[in-house]
Amino acid sequence: MTKQSRCTLVVWLVAAVVVEISASALLSAMAPAAGDDPKWKVTRPDSDQQPDEADNSFCLVCHINLEEEELVDIHRPHGVGCELCHGLSDAHSADEDNLTPPEIMWTKQRINPRCMTCHLRDELLASDGGGEDHKEVLARWADEDKSDDGERYCTDCHGEHRIANRTRIWDKETGKLLKQTGGPKMDRQK
Repeated sequence: MTKQSRCTLVVWLVAAVVVEISASALLSAMAPAAGDDPKWKVTRPDSDQQPDEADNSFCLVCHINLEEEELVDIHRPHGVGCELCHGLSDAHSADEDNLTPPEIMWTKQRINPRCMTCHLRDELLASDGGGEDHKEVLARWADEDKSDDGERYCTDCHGEHRIANRTRIWDKETGKLLKQTGGPKMDRQK
């Protein structure tokens, strides 16, 4: 091997490493640091075990609009239900005035890293994982100038996992109540 071909090889290897580091840094930068708060530390379920179907009935008492929602339907058979993503949220469920937020709410910056805990990049890029569609999206994530607001987060294309008529709006990081419009407590005050 000539000195020039060795140099070319080294340049290509360095470029590949820089691209990989940049992609990893971008994904890390998209989510605020988890810190020591265990609620943001999510692990991928063990794929060697067949999980029981998730039981979302406790949450669906109030959030019935999500019963047939795409993300719920796809994840439920794999044991991924409301509690895995939003915590037990017992205080939220017991609060008839709905002033207590769920234990975990996901800001947009945390959505993609959360989804990619289970849906790994290599799996998304595989042809049976919708590879071409995901390849285009992941390339846009890497280039801020090419990112469309409508296709920036996994939930922009996958599911309508939102409450249509919100009477409470909380800060998703802190749980602080930001806005309250209607609901049981306000209805009683009329």
